[in-house]
Amino acid sequence: MLALPVPREEFLASERTGGLPLLYPYANRLRKDRFEACGRTVDLANVTRLKRDGAGLPIHGLLLRWPRWKLHVHADGTHALATIDWASEPELLAAFPYPHSLEVSWTLSGDAQGAHLEIATVVRADRGVAVPVSFGWHPYFRTNDAAHARIELPARRRVALDSRGVPELPILLDALEPASEIGVGGGDDALFAREDHDAQAATIRDGARTLQIRFDEGCAYMQVFSPKNASFISLEPMAAHISALADGSAPCVAPGSAYTMRFSMHCCSTIAGR
Repeated sequence: MLALPVPREEFLASERTGGLPLLYPYANRLRKDRFEACGRTVDLANVTRLKRDGAGLPIHGLLLRWPRWKLHVHADGTHALATIDWASEPELLAAFPYPHSLEVSWTLSGDAQGAHLEIATVVRADRGVAVPVSFGWHPYFRTNDAAHARIELPARRRVALDSRGVPELPILLDALEPASEIGVGGGDDALFAREDHDAQAATIRDGARTLQIRFDEGCAYMQVFSPKNASFISLEPMAAHISALADGSAPCVAPGSAYTMRFSMHCCSTIAGR
């Protein structure tokens, strides 16, 4: 159910987003290039390897197509672990001056009735400095029948965004929206603070297929993205609101501590035997 914008080989050769990308160290946009976070100054003005949106704002972090992950895949193919020692990568450290360790693990399970994938992202402040967390994931889920697919969203509060797609300041939250349904391809591009932690799942129903995404740990916000007439939708778990890193409101991981985001996806078919 993951969507790519172009064929696989063309996709891998570009810096377009699709599939299941990690947006790190910031998810979506930053409203400015220079700012302070967790006691350190960040300046992205002269960073050459930086993706920007149509308005010139930094977008989607630093790791799209990053080539030097250390990757270990379990022999049975059910588990993978990828790590980056940030302090050993001068290019990354210059753009995000917080030496730390980053770990991502994927665990796959399931049976003939369905597949379950859990993804855990751990930021370890193991180099004696505090590390801000403002990352997120951006899964693109394709649908076979966008006109009839339905998305069940948990209770949430909408964050007011300006015309550039970054939050208005001060941060404003709308009234609590109860769990409800939306469609695919409706032009949605909205940020929500997750409110009801007893209703942690969002569900995509597409004909005989059902996919549930659970926000298990460390997912304070959720972005919903489905452009007008698109056949896909993104339900994005995020550690902080858009531009929290540049706004000075990103949570700081204290030296010696760690921050974990964990979310999971379960996909099944209502047709017996599939």
